[in-house]
Amino acid sequence: MAYVPFFISNTIKTFPLKSVPFFIAISIWILFLPNAPYIITDIFHLTLQRSMPIWFDLLLVISFAFNGLVLFFLSVHDVYTILLKKFSIAKAWIITTCIFFLTGFGVYLGRFLRFNSWDVVSNPNMLMVEIFERIVKPMAHPKTWGFTLGFGILFLLGFLIFKAINLKEERVKA
Repeated sequence: MAYVPFFISNTIKTFPLKSVPFFIAISIWILFLPNAPYIITDIFHLTLQRSMPIWFDLLLVISFAFNGLVLFFLSVHDVYTILLKKFSIAKAWIITTCIFFLTGFGVYLGRFLRFNSWDVVSNPNMLMVEIFERIVKPMAHPKTWGFTLGFGILFLLGFLIFKAINLKEERVKA
């Protein structure tokens, strides 16, 4: 599922800004984006089992999580680059930062409330009720906002590191 937002972000580049296909694609991209980093939360499922050593499961989860995070950052970078064509650097960063926190919220919805991207179509009423409940009564859901804030910051810091590495590579090539 991590490849879906990556594929969409690569496709979005071909659409003219302000076109209907662009807005449809960016909306679908935002819905599927939390799938890319979601797998890092699979660490929660690690347990000691007799059939397989825990280090093997940890290695497996971390390798998939790393792949998901790389695809996540590449995908966000694609969209950030598109935003720079339309907005100032400051506005592009504000939008991108909001995307990180929306992604954190999306990962929360998937991990703890067990929603997925398809629920927008298959179960929209229940999804909207749960989201509305958390927005209207934020103090009743500290886990929601702690997780969203924590993961939003994690994604933002990861992206800053990704950008720094990318910038360093560009300087080496020049």
